[in-house]
Amino acid sequence: MIQGEASDGWTKKVEGLSYLRDDAAVVEVFEQARANWEIENTARFPDYLFARTAKAKNLTLEGDLEAAEALLTPILERERFHVLEFSAFADAYITWLVAKKQWDG
Repeated sequence: MIQGEASDGWTKKVEGLSYLRDDAAVVEVFEQARANWEIENTARFPDYLFARTAKAKNLTLEGDLEAAEALLTPILERERFHVLEFSAFADAYITWLVAKKQWDG
């Protein structure tokens, strides 16, 4: 998933944390790397649902609710989801609804 020079920084973090035997931090670094990859690839692959939802959730957490809504709204038109796609979408969409204080959906 992570390639080239960009992976070098992540690799160094993981090596250091492994040396300290901090498994939870290693897992967190991998999750950050995955989220970073998905966010960066949203522009390259705009229809990739996982990248879209990761970016929308990140925008929501940063307070840019309008930009997050623009990414999430087209997904609502889908008729079918794989269970993992639905899970990613639901996570981002619920985060966005809570940020808007829209409790009833």
